[in-house]
Amino acid sequence: MICLSITKKGNCELSFVFGNKHSFPENILESKGRKQVRSIAFEHKSDVDEDLLSQIIFEAIKLNEFRFSKEFKSVKKKS
Repeated sequence: MICLSITKKGNCELSFVFGNKHSFPENILESKGRKQVRSIAFEHKSDVDEDLLSQIIFEAIKLNEFRFSKEFKSVKKKS
């Protein structure tokens, strides 16, 4: 899973499972006290920065691909 969408209190929140591995700072992807998941919320469609969101999603896809790669498994064994 790359991300999930939650709608609550008039906001759309995109949460990223491996958000703690993203290169984006806390003021963009918020932890909200969670150890691994990070999210970004939008109240209005006009709040969406499409370029930034594309970068976040692209990085999430890359992190997901790495997570299930042979390289990750070999790194994990060394730890």
